[in-house]
Amino acid sequence: MCAPEQSADDGTVTNSKWVLKARPQGIFDPKKDVAFKTESISNTDLADDEMLVESFMLSGDAFIRTMMDEEAYHGALSLGDTLPAIGYGKVVAAGPKSCHKVGTVV
Repeated sequence: MCAPEQSADDGTVTNSKWVLKARPQGIFDPKKDVAFKTESISNTDLADDEMLVESFMLSGDAFIRTMMDEEAYHGALSLGDTLPAIGYGKVVAAGPKSCHKVGTVV
């Protein structure tokens, strides 16, 4: 995911993400295998234990490629799933029972 962009004073943000469009056949081809999508999400409709994080850095680790295969050893992605990543960022919205407060780097 990319950094959420504040879209209005109504509590919505624009979130960008990569989703699996097709199972790679051989070498990964980003033009065929994934799609870049944006969506509007509300930072006011978080569950009590949820938080919204603005990403500073994400790592696209090699094991993600193997998760694109239908028979992945450590869990396969379904078509349409968001590609996972490991990284860090800052909490920009948080439910009252979430583990972190707004402004915390996680």
